[in-house]
Amino acid sequence: MKRYHSEIKELQRKETFDKNFKELSNFLNEFNYFPEKSDSPKLYAWMASLMTEHKRNRLDQKYVEQLDSIGFIWSRREFNWFNKAEEVKKILLEEKIIPSYDKETTLYHWLNSNLDLFHRDTLSDDKKLVINEINELLKDIQNSIVEEPIVKISARELKWTQKLNDLVIFRNENPKSWPQIEATDKAEKKLGIWCQDLRHRFRKKLLEEHWISKLEEIEFNFEGKFDNWKDRFEELKNFLQINHEAPDTKNELYTWARLQFNRFFELPEEKQELLQSINFLNYFEEKSWDKRYSDLQEFVMFYKRIPTKKSNQELYNWLSVQRAKHKKGELSDNETSLLLKLGVDLSPTEKREDVWNFKYDALIKFRERNPDRWPSFFSKGIEKKLYEWCQAQRQVNAKTAQRRRELSQDRIEKLNKIGFHWSLDELIDRNWEDTFKKLENFIAKNNSTIIPTTIDGKYNSLYTWIRNQKIAIQKGKLSADKVGRLMTLGVIAQTANIGIANSGA
Repeated sequence: MKRYHSEIKELQRKETFDKNFKELSNFLNEFNYFPEKSDSPKLYAWMASLMTEHKRNRLDQKYVEQLDSIGFIWSRREFNWFNKAEEVKKILLEEKIIPSYDKETTLYHWLNSNLDLFHRDTLSDDKKLVINEINELLKDIQNSIVEEPIVKISARELKWTQKLNDLVIFRNENPKSWPQIEATDKAEKKLGIWCQDLRHRFRKKLLEEHWISKLEEIEFNFEGKFDNWKDRFEELKNFLQINHEAPDTKNELYTWARLQFNRFFELPEEKQELLQSINFLNYFEEKSWDKRYSDLQEFVMFYKRIPTKKSNQELYNWLSVQRAKHKKGELSDNETSLLLKLGVDLSPTEKREDVWNFKYDALIKFRERNPDRWPSFFSKGIEKKLYEWCQAQRQVNAKTAQRRRELSQDRIEKLNKIGFHWSLDELIDRNWEDTFKKLENFIAKNNSTIIPTTIDGKYNSLYTWIRNQKIAIQKGKLSADKVGRLMTLGVIAQTANIGIANSGA
């Protein structure tokens, strides 16, 4: 009797299994993914019970084999992980955006935590492959983004932004004046105090560059004595016409003129042209050359190197002027001799070419050590520097980089020679070819077109790739050439009811 009841129970279990298995197979064929709880609570619960039984070695082997045939993932955690990975890749590929904290909170946290685990080398090999694919997509999306990345704004930043808006409104209403501390109007007085704070920070070099840029856009009066840059320029112009020499330290124009000189190469092009029209650089250089050279000599003796933009911006700008004058033949023999004696390179163009070639050679060596990938956005140290250099080449080539010369044909050819990818679409196409080649090798090695979900207990990324190709075919996003190659290989069935893209996907 006990055996009879056991057989009845097993028969009922098989009927339930076959019914649910059929529903699951139909769902998978229709949607190309396993159901979530929101899709089908019943199937979701049944799948969870199967995972539990399998984990405890209580599931009959015939059921295991049947479920393996449709690529069933036995671990709920693994199941969720790979589903999340597919969601992230879908957003990166189709929408070409990175999951954000505000809109895709769950995927945002998943992505950041797994990138961290990837860099700590704690992920399994199959997951590393997936994260590496995501990494490649991420770094190329960074290249296509022109806007500044969204960052959390501090309380001070928000407060200052509001004050800047108030200042713009004030200037629109009072184009000939700036807010005064002595004003009787409380709102104007508060703005006047803020403006004074900005000037103080600017003089002490405590004002951030992005705020300097914002203030320059509204022609902010950094000195606090004159209301308009052009007014001060006209005054300097008249002074030079009358005196034929630069103002000295006793003249109130000296501070303003010195500021324009120190920041000349950072000024808007319109202001540079106005200053050049009155031979500004030569006037000021004649007055200060010996003093500047003395400062440079002191810097070199102390630091044992030539100043850079970061180490001493004023001296760096001054040397840029000397190089420009040397190129035009306007630097005297004595001045040239003194600069060369300190080790100053007066041929910046050749030097830039040397720097470019040095980084190009470093990229070649990196690719020799890492033939399967390019420098990553999420790396550190030398690799991070190489990534930034690669991004700079892409931006210059795409004409999205500001104040940068176009890439020469020689440089473009050099980069093309090592397979440099210039855009996200190019990378996607190249990755497709690489994965297709791996698929060909797998089929040839195993003499079978059946691609298992796992190999030796590890997730098989080729299975997911083929599934993604099927989805792309259904949506008409895969080119006829690629569809034909997949059909010839035997991994995609010959069928007339498929969509085909007009161009390569």
